[in-house]
Amino acid sequence: MANEPVLSPRQVEEQRTRVIDALTEHFAQDNLTMEELEQRLDQVYAASTTTALTAILSGLPSLSPQAVAPATAQPAPVRAHEGYASRTLFALMSGITRRGHWMVPRQLNTIALMGGMELDFRSAQLTHPVTEINVLVVMGGIVVTVPPGVRVESEGFAIMGGFEDGRSAASTTDPSAPLIRLKGFALMGGVELRVMDIAVEGTP
Repeated sequence: MANEPVLSPRQVEEQRTRVIDALTEHFAQDNLTMEELEQRLDQVYAASTTTALTAILSGLPSLSPQAVAPATAQPAPVRAHEGYASRTLFALMSGITRRGHWMVPRQLNTIALMGGMELDFRSAQLTHPVTEINVLVVMGGIVVTVPPGVRVESEGFAIMGGFEDGRSAASTTDPSAPLIRLKGFALMGGVELRVMDIAVEGTP
């Protein structure tokens, strides 16, 4: 390990992102408890070498390749895009905003620990007919904004917080419309769903 190459800041960030992706997938598959996930995430941000980052995944089972979603007729707002199967957003005592034109993966893992996150899908490019958002909020908050014409489902629960029911924020009941499905857990935090046209912010 004495001869281990020194990673550039960009390489460290890329390796951390891969490890966080793996950890959130293990959490989604019930291979980790919330406490274990938090402990390992702390280790991720303390590690700066390949050996240290790889060791964080030790003791966990191998992840099976994700099944390819079956081909279906896609609504106009959805465009298939290779390489956008899964992404992770992690806010630790900070804030993350995704707004404007951005590419949305099939699965989005979101973690807000004493932080906040805003996910605005009004001008976003959906890459799959069904977008899965896994949510973990601890003493923080996530706001999800969707445009009219997108369905929303919510399967989350909260303790000393709130996880808004997607049925109350549904923008359409058209079964052929793109679907955004949220599921997860909020502890002393909240998940808010909003339906809002892009013109509300003054777009012509």
